[in-house]
Amino acid sequence: MQPIFVAVEWLDHHIREAEKGIRFINSRYSELFCIADGEKIEVTNSVGEKSEYVCRYIDEYHTEVGNNLYHICQFAEIMERNGSEYTPVEPETVQAEEKEQGQEEKTEGTLELKTRFGNTQNVTLEVQQKK
Repeated sequence: MQPIFVAVEWLDHHIREAEKGIRFINSRYSELFCIADGEKIEVTNSVGEKSEYVCRYIDEYHTEVGNNLYHICQFAEIMERNGSEYTPVEPETVQAEEKEQGQEEKTEGTLELKTRFGNTQNVTLEVQQKK
């Protein structure tokens, strides 16, 4: 097998797996909720301070929360030990925040496309006829 083909095949497989979502559990492995790759969670610490983190799918048992990589049970144990709670951030809220943070306004003829990586891009479709 060619190295490029193997890499593409691996990436395609990873993307298909990521579409299953990221599971968040408690320390007893009971599922609490699931979010899509690239969506956010809100963590409320023991004194009530809230922080949001983008989450990335690594594999069925690992996720990146913000800039940190965790086994899903390790994340649950740390949150419980710290007295923190975590909940999903609704996707509509994520999209509204991205627009507030400088998302370009759509112009006539453009569409807003949500990518599989959790962000949005403005795209324009141009159709050309061959002569």
